[in-house]
Amino acid sequence: MAGWSVGTEKELTEWMSEMYNNLSTDDIWEKWWFGVLNGAFFHEGAVNNNPLLPFLESQLSPFFPKLLDPPDESGKTIEGGY
Repeated sequence: MAGWSVGTEKELTEWMSEMYNNLSTDDIWEKWWFGVLNGAFFHEGAVNNNPLLPFLESQLSPFFPKLLDPPDESGKTIEGGY
């Protein structure tokens, strides 16, 4: 919500409503190749949440472009990112 200007609350709520109405589990997570038990025993969790980061980047990058800048070789974000 910090990416929206004061006075644009209606547009913000419409954007959020549309985003959540169009959201599916495929945008957030997917099953591991051999199922939940494979994930629980051989991966970081029962489901693979790798689709989450690209989804969040696609939704938030218009509002926080510097936040998502990759770090340079020294570990600092490029161009004064957060």
